Amino acid sequence: MNKKNIILLLFACSVSFLAGFLIDRGEEKIVKTDSDVEEELAWHISQLEALYPPLEEEIYLVGGEVIEIGSDYLIIEREVRTRQVPSIEEGLFETWNIRINITEETEIFKSSVITDLGQGAVIDDPFQREIVSIEDIKEGSLVGVKSDKNIKGEKEVLAAQIEVYDF
Repeated sequence: MNKKNIILLLFACSVSFLAGFLIDRGEEKIVKTDSDVEEELAWHISQLEALYPPLEEEIYLVGGEVIEIGSDYLIIEREVRTRQVPSIEEGLFETWNIRINITEETEIFKSSVITDLGQGAVIDDPFQREIVSIEDIKEGSLVGVKSDKNIKGEKEVLAAQIEVYDF
């Protein structure tokens, strides 16, 4: 090997070494422990919580679609918000079937808007209630249910009032 080839070989090796050193230096090796990942995830969730309203502390009203009717109960299907921040696997909502128990004290009604007031008439409440019975409710009807106790997380509810929505 002549002197020129040796110099070129040494130059090529030096350039390769320098390039490898610079490339390796630009790549930082990041090793995260499980606690680091959990801490970072908690921080991201805390940032998302500012964008989503908190879950309700107490719930007294629920609504949904009637999927079953018994002699003294309804079963409704409704979307229930179960978490404040969505997750990839579970989202924000779950579909629940809720049994609505009806007693003699339960008020079942339909509301309609009073449209014919006459000229100059003034009323306090523009809604008119029509008392109905459980037999007037059909599968597929939308209902709103009011309870006298907190029903958050409950899948069986004692109804104080049931409003049937006819659209």
